[in-house]
Amino acid sequence: MSLKRRSPALEEAITRAGGVTKLAAAMTAEGCKITKAAVCLWDEVPALRVRLVSKITGVAMRRLRPDLYA
Repeated sequence: MSLKRRSPALEEAITRAGGVTKLAAAMTAEGCKITKAAVCLWDEVPALRVRLVSKITGVAMRRLRPDLYA
């Protein structure tokens, strides 16, 4: 069984936010109700969440999802 790994940019965003719990809390405070468990399931930031994660963490959208923001 292979486990998915988080993208390096997502790892950086989580670190900058202070952890998964704090990232989820910051997103909820911005009006995007999301749980820690949901964030833990990400291997990359979902397309609909890229702008908010970038705003909260300062990680560029093009780093979070280069397939969408080249």
